Amino acid sequence: MIPQVVTSELAAESDAYSYSQIIDFALSRGDAWFYVWSKTAHADGVPWPNTTMFADEMNNVTFHQQMMAFSGRLYELFNRQTGQYPVDAVFTSRAGLVPQLMGGLATHPDKPVPVVTLEPRVYGEGAIAHHDVTELDAAVRAMGYALGIKVFWSEFEQDEALRTVGQWLSPGAVDRAEKTSFIVPQLVDPPDVQTRPTDRHRLMFVGRLNPNKQWPKVLEAYGKVLMTRNDTEVWLHAGTGAIKKLDPADSRWFKTTEKIASHDEYLRTLAGTDVSVYASRDEGVNVTVLELLALGVVMLLPDRPWVRKLFHPMEYPFVWSDWKSLPAYIDYALDNKETMKAKLAPIRAMIKKRYGKRSWEDAWGRVFSEIEEWNIRNGLDEIRNLRRDAEQLLAPFKNMSLQTLIMASPIMKQPPWKKRLFSTYAAYLTVREFDDYSQALPYLKGRGDA
Repeated sequence: MIPQVVTSELAAESDAYSYSQIIDFALSRGDAWFYVWSKTAHADGVPWPNTTMFADEMNNVTFHQQMMAFSGRLYELFNRQTGQYPVDAVFTSRAGLVPQLMGGLATHPDKPVPVVTLEPRVYGEGAIAHHDVTELDAAVRAMGYALGIKVFWSEFEQDEALRTVGQWLSPGAVDRAEKTSFIVPQLVDPPDVQTRPTDRHRLMFVGRLNPNKQWPKVLEAYGKVLMTRNDTEVWLHAGTGAIKKLDPADSRWFKTTEKIASHDEYLRTLAGTDVSVYASRDEGVNVTVLELLALGVVMLLPDRPWVRKLFHPMEYPFVWSDWKSLPAYIDYALDNKETMKAKLAPIRAMIKKRYGKRSWEDAWGRVFSEIEEWNIRNGLDEIRNLRRDAEQLLAPFKNMSLQTLIMASPIMKQPPWKKRLFSTYAAYLTVREFDDYSQALPYLKGRGDA
């Protein structure tokens, strides 16, 4: 798994939180172990079960460069032929890495590793996201979308990816890409949470503090509302690292949520909000907005294409387009929040149906089935006699690591020309049933072990 893990954003919606949900789902299907490639500064402190973190040593490269390159250590550790850690699939949010991962980690070019691209937002050439999507970006992404297994959060993201493939590759590539594409609506299923009683209204901004969100203008509008009424307080929630960049003087008039440690605490904070404004120029399937609405918060959203796509085919009732009139709209929403909440009931019902746990689990079940079928189609022959060796060696010793088994097996005495065809991953498949999934390196237990 190659997400951009930032531990200060684990509680809120983020790539890291999405991966934690996938880990929980995979474990619900059976034993598993996960290897997460993280930033060095955030390699510790992620409380995920059955997970080993590896530090990425490319911290000084730009987001643009990370889309197409990563540390060579990943090949050394996870190559199916000679790596230490056997992997059945790789998940990444960087489409440009897909061809390298499929081929670079494989035992043979005709047996590629299944790579699942998990992209919440797809940008074609010319789009402006965290950076301009250049011609090179688009070409590399097109190859990524054409290969591997793709997971998109909406049909609009899938359409944009297939359009990018069509711009650079053949119609046949588009057809193949579509057959291995899945729409998996993000999970938005907050529990009923208890909020603190208060006699003050709460305005909340939730999101990353980047130019796309236009958060300074939102806080400016909040400030104007605050100057006209004494029954309101303003809160801001963002990653801890981003909050530290704020001017300390701002703490005089709004509060920040720096110490939220869990997703449940994060949801309780959101649920205590009355009104929230979003002003993003562009978004994909914005989970933050959906969670706020599901918790009963009145959202004032910009009149932008991403809002129309998010609720399609329904129309969202509370949109705005004029910064000058926004403070008055916020003031009105605070005084009429119950009436506005009632009008949002159909939207909340749609969120529950489209993004609920059952829909999410059914969709991910189809993705995991495709991974299993991929590995069968590109299967490796089990290593002859290794299973017999395992049973014989495990009988007296009760347990041992996969590497110890391989070194102790007579297979290592084969001539070099045969041994070079040996695959650590194929060896693991042969003896997988003995794995107790207790640590990162496969540790094998005999059948008679307690």
